[in-house]
Amino acid sequence: MLRYLGVEAFGIWAASIAITGVTAFLDIGIGSGLLSRLANACGLKDYIAARRYIASAYAVLACISIVCLSALLLATLAGIGLYFEAPTTWPIVAAVLASFFISMPAVLIYRILQATLRIPLQSILQSLGAFGSVATCLAAMHFNAAPWVVVTAYSITPVAVMILASFWLFSWDPRIRPQIVDFSGKEMRNLMGFGSSFFFLSILTAIGTNADILIISHVAGPEAVANFVPPMRLGSVLVLLIGQLFMPLWSFNAEAMARGDVAWVRRTTLMMSIGGATLVLLCGGAMVALSDHIMMLWMHRTFENQDMVLIAMTAASAVIAFTSPFSMVLNAKGFAREQISPWLAFVLISIAIKLLVVTKDGTWMAPAVTFGCYLAIVMPAMVYRARKSIA
Repeated sequence: MLRYLGVEAFGIWAASIAITGVTAFLDIGIGSGLLSRLANACGLKDYIAARRYIASAYAVLACISIVCLSALLLATLAGIGLYFEAPTTWPIVAAVLASFFISMPAVLIYRILQATLRIPLQSILQSLGAFGSVATCLAAMHFNAAPWVVVTAYSITPVAVMILASFWLFSWDPRIRPQIVDFSGKEMRNLMGFGSSFFFLSILTAIGTNADILIISHVAGPEAVANFVPPMRLGSVLVLLIGQLFMPLWSFNAEAMARGDVAWVRRTTLMMSIGGATLVLLCGGAMVALSDHIMMLWMHRTFENQDMVLIAMTAASAVIAFTSPFSMVLNAKGFAREQISPWLAFVLISIAIKLLVVTKDGTWMAPAVTFGCYLAIVMPAMVYRARKSIA
């Protein structure tokens, strides 16, 4: 993508993806609320309630998706001159945003798979989406497609996988297949009310974990973004590892608590916390040691300060990995409100520091600040509150 798009368009593409990460809160907490409620309902074998939760969640997010797509279309028509002033960059932004808005209801399939403890299937589907993105992207490049077409091919393929997977799952398991008659205004309000705290929390986590590229773009420009993104993408494999390790704990914890097995939750949380952090450190250390070889194989070049970026991301990922099992305990209990204040402090303080210390030659300071602030602010609060909740 960097070679095909060029430095400027690549920076715009990376910034657009960061924008979608920051705006992930647009689901108003419905996905998180569905995961907690559905896991509890399935733990109790209450499939009537499960179908109502699923149907109501899809209805809300479909409406939000339609509104966002309409707003994007109106904005594009109102600023049609942007197509002529920026014939490459604006269509890239529009393509990324459109794909993201379409994905909002489709991504619920992953929440449903988590809640029903079909974790291996979820991982397979996510892998298919990722490999499909690469394949369709390379195919578009092979036919010399316009940059916005290449970006669309990359962005829309995982959405197609999610939509097809949804039809397959609901045809295979009629117990949770939503029908129009399953839609419930009461359950919709229940989900929205329960998810409101997750909504505010998701705003903070989205900003806190996706602001680096936007800050670097603002402070140092697209060229600095192009130097930062490849090693950052390599380091983001650690973030993916954290998600694969710990997200399933949300639904497993919820089901265990529904059965009253708090001892299992305490034991598993401690084991996963120590083991996960150790695994992330080992993987991150290997990445740093082999970074030059990996980059030459992958990008056919190395990047300025790539080792510093990877070291900082490894440190940040390790402390996040240690904390994540405790966060999953709070999520399973629906204690999103208890997580808001430390995350708010983390976002405000970390962004302020990054704006002061990040430079064109010091982009690695962004993940380094994330590590320091997360270690000092978020980790102690999450560990203390989770342990207290299952004491």
